[in-house]
Amino acid sequence: HELLAAHAEDKKTRVTLRNIHTTNTSDEFVDHLIVEAGTLPNDDLFYRLKDDSANKGIIDLDLFTEGRPQPAHGESFHLYRVGDVSGSRDIHCALLDSLRLCAQI
Repeated sequence: HELLAAHAEDKKTRVTLRNIHTTNTSDEFVDHLIVEAGTLPNDDLFYRLKDDSANKGIIDLDLFTEGRPQPAHGESFHLYRVGDVSGSRDIHCALLDSLRLCAQI
């Protein structure tokens, strides 16, 4: 759901939500409202490891989108950017990226 509005009413918060799939809206009264608005990439570890990795952290996007294995380079470890290392992304994106990369191992 997408949060469209939030207003304090009595001792509750009235929220207006839109279903992102159907576009239907609904109003709900809630005790608490938590909004997740994205994160900054947590890529420090990636950049510390990148130069020592066999693939220098590079993903072959054509192979990735085709579901084919990434090329094997050298004898060092391979490093891939997934999840919030790539930007403001949720856990579902990280899992899907990881599944696509690891399915061919």
